[in-house]
Amino acid sequence: MEAQLESEHEDRTQLLREKHELERRLGALEEADRANRATDEDQLHRLRKDLRRTKALLRDAQTQLERSRADSPGKTVLRQLRNQVHITGK
Repeated sequence: MEAQLESEHEDRTQLLREKHELERRLGALEEADRANRATDEDQLHRLRKDLRRTKALLRDAQTQLERSRADSPGKTVLRQLRNQVHITGK
């Protein structure tokens, strides 16, 4: 009987140790998860910022391209007129 009580006590002690170890592991995993979420949020913030910057650069490039295209016919006419003046001036 005494041996049985001692065995049960050892079993309980072992189970309690295992429980504490599992709780410690769970706490570490939860902390790692929180850290990963914070990192993910930071990365998401940076990506959104980069996307806004890229969109702004794209709009600027499109505006410049449109201006360049709008100026091109005028430049072509000026070039033709210069060539005509240059040819007639010789």
